[in-house]
Amino acid sequence: MKTKTIVYNALLIAIVIILAAVPNLGYIQVGGMAITIIHIPVIIAAVLFGYKSALLMGIAFGVTSMIVAATRGVGGDILFINPLVSVVPRVLFSLLTVFIYNLIKVPIKDEIINVGITAFLSSLVHSALVIVAMYLSISAGFANEFIDSISNGFWAFILSLIGIQIIGEAVLALIVTIPVVKALRKVID
Repeated sequence: MKTKTIVYNALLIAIVIILAAVPNLGYIQVGGMAITIIHIPVIIAAVLFGYKSALLMGIAFGVTSMIVAATRGVGGDILFINPLVSVVPRVLFSLLTVFIYNLIKVPIKDEIINVGITAFLSSLVHSALVIVAMYLSISAGFANEFIDSISNGFWAFILSLIGIQIIGEAVLALIVTIPVVKALRKVID
């Protein structure tokens, strides 16, 4: 890796840590769920620097997610104490983001459109991976306390999660990622 890339990765990891450490900044608590914006620096790293940076950012995102869940103890955080829910989906998401970006840029030559589509789709992929990991964790009996606390409103919880959180995070990723990547491309290239 070039020195410049290492510095940008360090800055993006610092942003992930700050977003995770400051309450209601990276994980905006709304009722029993947390709207996540920490995936945006991961998308930016994946688009700008490729697989190595994406993997590094995915690990940072997952580990900070697990630490926040272990220390905050709000709502569904109990599920994210399990690294199979907090870390694995974030690492997969980071690598899939690079794959999506590389796949989209072949037929579409406009960088802004590529970045926007990548941000939106990879955000949806992130949400899908986390929901699948949560489901598998619940199915395996790792979170019986969580199930007991939401058993009556489980489907309402999932639908609200899908409606508000997933679409909101994807739109926000699209809105933020495009200008940041555009500005950083001028500096990096």
